[in-house]
Amino acid sequence: MARKILLDVASAMKGKAFGSNTLLLLKSGRYEYHNKGIDAFIDALALLKEQHSGRDIVAFIFIPAGQTGFRKDLWSAINGQGQTFNGNSLLTHNLMDAGMDVISESVEKAGLLSDKNGNKVHVIYSPVYLNGQDGIYNLSYYDLLPGFDLTVFPSYYEPWGYTPQESVAFYVPTVTTDNAGFGDFLIGNMPLNDIQNGAAVIIRGERALKDVSLDIAGIISSFAALTAEQVKMARVSAHALSNKTLWKQLMQQYKLAYSIAVNKTLSRKASFSHESTVHSFPVESGNGQHVREPRWHKIFVETRLPAAFKPLEEIMDNFWWTWQPEAIDLFRYMQPEIWEISAHNPFSMMEQMIADRLEELENDKVFMDRLNAVYGKFSDYMSKPLQAAPEVAYLCSEFGIYSGLEQYSGGLGILAGDLLKQASDEGYPLIGVGLLYRYGYFKQEVTLHGEQIAALEAQKFTCQPLHPVYDKQGNWIKVSIALPGRTLYAQVRRADVGRARLFLLDTDIAENRADDRKITSQLYGGDRELRLKQEMLLGIGGIRMLQMLELSPQIYHFNEGHVAFASLERIRMLMYDENMAFAEALECVRATTLFTTHTPVPAGHEIFSEELLRSYLGHFAPLLNISWEKLMQLGNWPNHSHTYHDFSMSLLAANTSIQMNAVSRKHEWVSRHMFSRLWEGYGEDELFIGHVTNGVHVPTWLAPSWQEADVQDMPSELLWENHRKLKGELIAELKMRFYAVKAADNRYYKRYAGFFDKITEEALIITFARRFVAYKRPGLLFSDTDRLLKILNKSAVPVVFLFAGKAHPSDIAGQDEISHLLNLSVSPEFRGKLFFLFNYDIEWHESRHKWSFKPQYFGWLVGRS
Repeated sequence: MARKILLDVASAMKGKAFGSNTLLLLKSGRYEYHNKGIDAFIDALALLKEQHSGRDIVAFIFIPAGQTGFRKDLWSAINGQGQTFNGNSLLTHNLMDAGMDVISESVEKAGLLSDKNGNKVHVIYSPVYLNGQDGIYNLSYYDLLPGFDLTVFPSYYEPWGYTPQESVAFYVPTVTTDNAGFGDFLIGNMPLNDIQNGAAVIIRGERALKDVSLDIAGIISSFAALTAEQVKMARVSAHALSNKTLWKQLMQQYKLAYSIAVNKTLSRKASFSHESTVHSFPVESGNGQHVREPRWHKIFVETRLPAAFKPLEEIMDNFWWTWQPEAIDLFRYMQPEIWEISAHNPFSMMEQMIADRLEELENDKVFMDRLNAVYGKFSDYMSKPLQAAPEVAYLCSEFGIYSGLEQYSGGLGILAGDLLKQASDEGYPLIGVGLLYRYGYFKQEVTLHGEQIAALEAQKFTCQPLHPVYDKQGNWIKVSIALPGRTLYAQVRRADVGRARLFLLDTDIAENRADDRKITSQLYGGDRELRLKQEMLLGIGGIRMLQMLELSPQIYHFNEGHVAFASLERIRMLMYDENMAFAEALECVRATTLFTTHTPVPAGHEIFSEELLRSYLGHFAPLLNISWEKLMQLGNWPNHSHTYHDFSMSLLAANTSIQMNAVSRKHEWVSRHMFSRLWEGYGEDELFIGHVTNGVHVPTWLAPSWQEADVQDMPSELLWENHRKLKGELIAELKMRFYAVKAADNRYYKRYAGFFDKITEEALIITFARRFVAYKRPGLLFSDTDRLLKILNKSAVPVVFLFAGKAHPSDIAGQDEISHLLNLSVSPEFRGKLFFLFNYDIEWHESRHKWSFKPQYFGWLVGRS
């Protein structure tokens, strides 16, 4: 059955009938273009195309990537629906970002899509997980695997190699390499390149790619020439190889290792100087009785600063200091080494400082004068009255204030943080509303072989100026919302960002059950259900919080659709508090709500299934005195079928706001086109969608030396001198961070040690530092490496590429982009010219020489960097 399905797919896609004698090849695995040997496999097929004249060869590539569903035209052609299939002859499923896919590009570049007569080598690429429900094959990977004749896994690095091991277990001969653990295991059990033995092991090591590809092409050719009886023997031999790696064989080695470890431990026992004796002493309980069981109590250690440091405490207690160079220099002066170790967090630094140093500073006239000067500036700033403007509630899922408060992942959060700072500087009354994430986004770690690891590290909120908010009775304010069968509680904390206030909700409290405490655990973490609970808390809980704080903003600003449930709660409150009908309340909410949309990429617009939404918000329709269908309409296009399946948060935001703004002129044009279906009968130029060009908070992002300089009148020599100085600081920071890696991972250090040889102040430094996602095309610069190297080698100035950024833990394509760049950086051609800086954060934006941004057209329409 598997073979028939594979031949049917191939025949439909290539427009020719493939017979039972067709040789079916398979390359599968993760999307690691170099590590998994995808490049070598494609190159080998290109060689075969030029020299093979025997039976037809169809090579299937099963590599999951970002895809939007199966090809309807292909499905119709396979199932005899009368549709002629003359579309893309490579892809069985639609790629989300086809123009960015390295595999598709490489296959086309290799000339493997040619349909000329006589072509015997054909390629089919299925970028989908084979779970039995993909729409084309509808069989699992393990059900399809026996239908193949030969599998090819020419890995550059593979800790073990489960894919070739699985292949031989299913009687399918395989090609592997000595760089894979499985291949290395086989070397001592069989001849290397004789595929008739069930497997061929290619010596890859550090050999040139073209030589490896030649070996693969030769093995495939020799297998294609085997007789039916020889193929049958090869399949039997393959299965026999799998028996050598059964657990019943390998478990003996584990038992032997455990036995050696135990015996060594026992042999050292005699060398112990003495055996400790445990003495039991009674402990007085406090009421005169003696007990033998300890009673545990929490002890909080608080650093008490001298009275003269009261101004310093006030400065630390407000995030105003994060964009004040004088304040930052003041903290650095106190203890430079600890300031660096504490990641520029003044609270953390104070915890580590000894009392003697604090006493020295108290008697240090230079320090005290600087402290008083900074405090005077802070007092003047805070005492200025706010403007007589409408108060705005600014709701957002993330806020990027500074690197030490990890509540952001990218541009959305940076914009929100900048807006709070700018509103504070200009005296506009702005209230931020968000969630407080215990683990922030994630800490990025990278393995020696380029795999991203998302490490979670809990934030210490006691080392941040995040203040509990109390009611008039002295109780910590807690917001509640209804979840299925229970109530969710979230406590409120306040952060002061200059004169702007930011209120954050936290569910990690004792009143909630264990899984609900994790709702505010991580930014953009968890499954769809957790995301829905986060957005209910942010929207519904955020509005209830403002009411409990007795705040009455005149305008509500939604920064992306994640917060749109706030409109439903505001409608409910108006209906109950003001006795309005639903239609009246909706119009009042619309009249005071602004919605900022950020991206035309589908992944940026949150969508929930009706089934999930009904389980959590089924009670809301009766509260609003409307039908469930009416509620679903708020998150759908008009004139939609009465059968709803999905609910869009962006459409809910658009349907409940008076004005929608894009974030650039180009984005306005795209957004008008995207959302035009909401207002049928109107031209796109008549819609209420405008744009507000995204700005930046200059004091945060501009280096102090530029802020202090009069650039308009500065001589070009001084401009260049300042530029070189900042570049020198960047290079010093890079080296400091890199050499810090040596102690943690000496292998990593050795692999990249030659990088800094060419980084000097004379080098042209080109940087890409953004979230790693396909539509931002981080690897486009290296799509034609031959041409790039020619340009670089002609340059009279050394050129260095610095890449930094995180890929979402579930974004396999983005992680593979990182892996590809890391492996490219250690190649002889790019060693010392390309480097990836992991765990990118706000601080990496300062003092860069040249930025390189190459987003997909209509995929990234702002470019805050």
